[in-house]
Amino acid sequence: MDRFVRGIFISIFCCLVSSFGWADERGVPEINLRTAILVKLPRMIYWSAESDFNNKAIPFRLCIFQDRDYYRHVLRNVSGKVLSNKKIEVVYARDIDDMRGCHVAFVGEVPIEEIRKIVESGLLNETIFVASTEGSAEAGIHIRLYVGANQRTRFELNERAFKAGRHEPSVQFIKLAERIYAEGGSR
Repeated sequence: MDRFVRGIFISIFCCLVSSFGWADERGVPEINLRTAILVKLPRMIYWSAESDFNNKAIPFRLCIFQDRDYYRHVLRNVSGKVLSNKKIEVVYARDIDDMRGCHVAFVGEVPIEEIRKIVESGLLNETIFVASTEGSAEAGIHIRLYVGANQRTRFELNERAFKAGRHEPSVQFIKLAERIYAEGGSR
């Protein structure tokens, strides 16, 4: 990773951590870092003109899929806070249909069969999906967010998924990606 990209990553990381007051001398717990990334993710995306994310009157809806403990953590730490002049609304999703109307949905570490169901549901057009499952970005989910070697947070992106909803990841976000899955394969 060149110095420029590393500098961007460090800047984003510091902004994410400091904005929520989670930095301390022992480091940042993974759950807090993941939450900060999910909450700040909309700023790293160019939303399509049709997306209701562009409507200031509508809150930013962050869905948490089938993980009640993580949902409670996110609810306690970010619900009602403001992001880009939008209130944050946290939604618990029991099933795939519960994620309709969400801007970002975190599905975590679920079986690849569940990932395929999400991709086939047609929700990629309206919701940015983030998963931790190995192979999830390759299978069609927008973003794979995981902890890789050396305990570093890593991203994989799927350009086809972003294009489905006419959204676009920012150049800075693309540069942070460990791997990008595109029409002609991965890079």
